[in-house]
Amino acid sequence: MQSYGGRLVKFQKNKNIHNKNTFYQEYQAGDLISVQFFYSQNRLEILSVCSILTENSNDYDFLLKGIMTKKINSEQLNILKKITKKICTSFCLNGINNIDFILKNKEFKGLKIIEVNARPGLSTRLIHKKLLRIFNNSFSQNDKFRNPSNFNSSQIIYSNKKFIVKGKIFQFFKKLSYSKKFSELPNENDIILKGEPVCLLHLKAKTMKELKKKIENYSDKIHQISN
Repeated sequence: MQSYGGRLVKFQKNKNIHNKNTFYQEYQAGDLISVQFFYSQNRLEILSVCSILTENSNDYDFLLKGIMTKKINSEQLNILKKITKKICTSFCLNGINNIDFILKNKEFKGLKIIEVNARPGLSTRLIHKKLLRIFNNSFSQNDKFRNPSNFNSSQIIYSNKKFIVKGKIFQFFKKLSYSKKFSELPNENDIILKGEPVCLLHLKAKTMKELKKKIENYSDKIHQISN
């Protein structure tokens, strides 16, 4: 439970320290992106491409904050398709998966693979309509990957202090449960510790600047009620 959001991922500068319960990998600088896709019987459908948002703080080196849809060109899309299909055939993948990459340059050359996940993860809300059409066999040319007109995001809201979900706090979150902007909300009498996820926030906007402002405003409201 303590590893969610990359909380246990740390820089290790001393190469002489070895721990059998720790996995080590070389640090690669670059932007993080995630590709969500469906693969079955040699058929590949790219569902979305997202930037992975992380934060470096005093407590955590790589805290996962959320994801945001990323706009790419046709050449970049073809590179992602080629790599993704090769991974699918090499590992016999099937169904909904996503792959996290380190992006070293704008041309998408020399992409580094971080991990392959057999689940959509944070992107579930972003691609759920396409998933329904895939499983209902109604996926059409109109559902093929195209850059979204808006910027969409799923953001993790972390608690900045310990609190118990009761009384006015519970009533506040209960009202939020009727909004499509929130998911994974806490239950009554849940104890939320400092640094733990409170909920997920799902927003969209015409520009990235506008979206970041919305995220900041909603995050402040969550933190204010828990204080």
